Amino acid sequence: PSPNEQNQALQDLLTNTLYMEGFLLNGGFSEILDGAVDDAIQQMVDQAGSLAGLNLRLNNQGRTIADEEKRIRRQYANIFFLQEEFGFVPVDGTHFKAKINVSPSQLRAYFEEHREDFKHDNRVRARIILLNKQQTDKRELIQELHEKISSGELSFVEAAKKHSQYKPTLGGSTGSIKPDYRGNNRVIRDFLTTAISGQLSAPLELTNNQGWALVLAEDVKKAGFTPFADAQLEIARLLSRGQQNDLQQQALNRIAEHCYVWAAPGGGPILDSLLGRAIEEEL
Repeated sequence: PSPNEQNQALQDLLTNTLYMEGFLLNGGFSEILDGAVDDAIQQMVDQAGSLAGLNLRLNNQGRTIADEEKRIRRQYANIFFLQEEFGFVPVDGTHFKAKINVSPSQLRAYFEEHREDFKHDNRVRARIILLNKQQTDKRELIQELHEKISSGELSFVEAAKKHSQYKPTLGGSTGSIKPDYRGNNRVIRDFLTTAISGQLSAPLELTNNQGWALVLAEDVKKAGFTPFADAQLEIARLLSRGQQNDLQQQALNRIAEHCYVWAAPGGGPILDSLLGRAIEEEL
């Protein structure tokens, strides 16, 4: 493994260890984890057909059933602990530790303070049917496809999946790109820079003898700012994630106060980073 992978593995190990301790400090019982592990392993046995079948499957992956039990135990300890910390379930069935909540005023304040983040260039989401120079009768075929798509007899997506040399499995989708994206042929760029949402091109003969194309401009967005109504969901995700990160940091520090933690050689900075403290504080 690379140094980065080693550092990440150590950070994950420390986090899982602290979360397990947090689960126990919050009054969690090992029996709860035992039941979750037994249920998960039984499901895996059912899927594999037998205990021997599961053991063989895991061995082929370089793992054992014991390894899998440890992984599942850590996973559920993390889930149960964070559910309480985030206020998703009550502590001891009586009260909630916290509640992830983003108010409308917080959404609006974030939007106003970060308006530049919601500025965007001209963007277009399009689909392309490309018939390259290796295909025979491409001119006749592209005209036939244009007629059937225009009349509604054939959907662009199905035509692209069947005939296009450009991302057929995705129905010829370009994703969201700039209209003048240099990866496209000049003829396609010329169409996209003037197209409106929902516009279907005429059959396009590409430059440099690259074949023929049909282009559908599914959605065209002119340069400007994303309106608040369209930005709210993304802002809510960002702020909720920020609250969760803060709660996780507070929880890790609270747990660490109850523990003695020795880091492996060279792991001190990783532990300090995990607990959000400067190295000199440790010294």
